[in-house]
Amino acid sequence: MKKSIKIFIQLLKLNFKNFTIYRTNFYISFVATLLWTTAYVIFIEVIFQHIDTLAGWDKGGMLMIMSFYYLFQNVGNVFFRDNFENFGDAMRQGQLDLVLTKPASLKMMLFFNKIRMDSLASFIINIFLFAYAIRELSEPISIEYLILGIIYTGISIIFFFYFLLFITTFTFWFQKNETLNTIIWNLLQIGRYPRQIYQDIAKIVFIFLIPLAMVASLPTEIALHLGSWKMALYFIGVTVIFGIISNIFFHYGLKQYSSAG
Repeated sequence: MKKSIKIFIQLLKLNFKNFTIYRTNFYISFVATLLWTTAYVIFIEVIFQHIDTLAGWDKGGMLMIMSFYYLFQNVGNVFFRDNFENFGDAMRQGQLDLVLTKPASLKMMLFFNKIRMDSLASFIINIFLFAYAIRELSEPISIEYLILGIIYTGISIIFFFYFLLFITTFTFWFQKNETLNTIIWNLLQIGRYPRQIYQDIAKIVFIFLIPLAMVASLPTEIALHLGSWKMALYFIGVTVIFGIISNIFFHYGLKQYSSAG
C-alpha cells in the first residue's frame, strides 16, 4: 500500500509539471465547464418554473443531485477517463510491455498514468454549485450527512472504475473498444437524474444490475437524510462484486496480450 501511494504521488508530480507547461488548458477547461454547468442550472430553473417536484424531488434536491453528479464525474475525468479511453491504443502499440515489467501496481500504472490537472478547474465550479444547491434546499442540511454523501460518492467512483475495467478488458479480444467506452461515459448521464424516475426494465437494469442511476442520486439521498440504508448497503455489495469480477476478468484478459499488433 505504501509503495502504491508513493507511486501515485510521483504520478501526480509528473502530471503537475506538464500542467505548468500547458496552463492555458486550465483556463479553457474552467470557462467550458462554467458555461456547461450554468446552462444546466438554467435548465433546472426553467423546469421548476412549471413544476413543483420531479419524481418527488424539489428544485433544491435536484440541484444537489446535480452537484454530486458533477463531483462524481469530475473525479473520473481528472484521474482515469483518458487512461481508459486510450487503453486500446496503448495495447496495440505494445506500451503495456514496459508497464508489465515494472515492480508497481499494474492498474495504477495503466489507469492513473495520465491525470488531467487542467480539469481541476471543474472542482472550483463544483464548490459553488454545492453552495447554490444548499441555499435552495427547503430544509437545512447537516454537515455530517453531507460528508457521508461525499463518502458515498467515493463508493460510486470505485463502482464506476471497476465497471469501466470490466468493459475495457474486452479490448484484449476486440482490439478496438474505444467506441464502447465512449458509449459508457455517455450512458453515465443516467446518473444525473433521480433514480425514482426509472421504472420497469430500466429500474431493474440501472438500479439493481448496473446501478448507474444511483451514482449521484444515492449520495444525495444520504446527504439529505432521505436514503434507505438497505439500498446503501446493497450498493456497497454490488461495488464489491463488480470489483472481484472485474479484477478476475482483467487478469484473465492479460493472458491474451501478446505485445504490439
